[in-house]
Amino acid sequence: MSTPGNVPPQAAALHTEALRLGLEDGVDFGVAFLTAQVGSEAILFTGTREGFVVLYQDCDDVRPLFGSPGFDEAARAFLEEASWLAASRGRGPYAGRTRPTGTETWTLDQLTDAFARRTRR
Repeated sequence: MSTPGNVPPQAAALHTEALRLGLEDGVDFGVAFLTAQVGSEAILFTGTREGFVVLYQDCDDVRPLFGSPGFDEAARAFLEEASWLAASRGRGPYAGRTRPTGTETWTLDQLTDAFARRTRR
């Protein structure tokens, strides 16, 4: 685990944005360098040599949801996935809503635009 002085500024900003959206650190999400421990089910954000990865963790099962060489794309995907997970727990910008179906074929830009519209409400 990194010390606070070694936290990449982008990771700190992403962590802050997730908290601003009403997501719970260590429960709904985890950001590398900042989240010490996560519960049994969470959306995770970390970096790799190739870029950045969004992961879904359910107990011991961890699988990738999205990867990108660019931070911004991965961060948007992370916030989208973490927000829907939190919604099922009554938190975040989507609380009380059902995840839309039919978005499986949407591009990342389409998902991002939809996320921005929903979180402005």
